[in-house]
Amino acid sequence: MAGPDQPPKKRLSPWPIAIGVGLSVVIVVNVVFLVVASRNPPVIETSEYYDKALHHQTTIEERKASAALGWSAEVTLAGGTLRYALKGADGQPVAGLKGKVGLKRNETTALDGVVALTEAGPGIYEAQPPNAKAGLWRLEARFEGGPAPWLDARTVRVE
Repeated sequence: MAGPDQPPKKRLSPWPIAIGVGLSVVIVVNVVFLVVASRNPPVIETSEYYDKALHHQTTIEERKASAALGWSAEVTLAGGTLRYALKGADGQPVAGLKGKVGLKRNETTALDGVVALTEAGPGIYEAQPPNAKAGLWRLEARFEGGPAPWLDARTVRVE
């Protein structure tokens, strides 16, 4: 106990320590973000964005004409084979078309490619993509030889 002649004991303020700890946490978090960002590739990678933008209106018009046909497709990508089963608005197979499919991965363009589809049967079109590894693939198909080009875009999971 302090007597009348002794000065009272000074208590240390917690604020300088709290500010120092807070700034240290911010620095550590920033370093972690920099390390993670430098190790992972960008999520979206494209080299033809300008060309796509130039032809955007044409693509919209082709998709409208394609939707007006009323065709549908059942798509599978398994066992190294990509298969499109095309049916017309009447439910009958659509035969005699020429098609190609662009396969794209969001995380890298290294596996992207375009394959030609060959008719394996009435309304059945197949191709063997060379790099169909497991994961999500964006398929952009174009079939020509009908009343209008038929376009299809979808995402398929390969197991």
